[in-house]
Amino acid sequence: AISYIIICLYWFFSIYSLSLLIILSVLSFYLLMLSFFDADYFLLPNTLTYWLIFLGLSCNYTTFGLVPFDHAFYGFLGGAGLFYGIYLWGYLIYQKCVLGFGDVKLFSAIGAWCGFERLPYILLLGSLLGLSVYCGVLLTTKGFLKKIAFGSCLSFSTLMILGFYFSSYNSFN
Repeated sequence: AISYIIICLYWFFSIYSLSLLIILSVLSFYLLMLSFFDADYFLLPNTLTYWLIFLGLSCNYTTFGLVPFDHAFYGFLGGAGLFYGIYLWGYLIYQKCVLGFGDVKLFSAIGAWCGFERLPYILLLGSLLGLSVYCGVLLTTKGFLKKIAFGSCLSFSTLMILGFYFSSYNSFN
């Protein structure tokens, strides 16, 4: 609850549009719920991810969306296609799941909200965040992790990329 309040306060003081503030608050709520659930159970519930996909596409269909609808739709397809390809490729090579299917749905939902232009930045920052979490746990506990909640890394990197984008967007306008 405290992290959601902090993020909403950041949006409140950096964004001057009420519709954009509401949209980003809803997105932040879903991403934080999914990231905390993934960190605790290594699971992303279908109901939350499907609603996130639906809300992202329907929100960007209106004039109040974050990106144009065609960018959101291609972001949805690109995010789903890229992560599903990684999922299948890892399963064919290692004969086990190297990426959870919830992460596939989450990245496609992030693509539906942010568009295809921001997906490489979100993926890069999420990967660096996951690597830093792994190295931090490795250095502090001297034990190896078998898996990392990558959905949490994707969620926080999405919030950081959108925060950078809208803070720089408002400073130029």
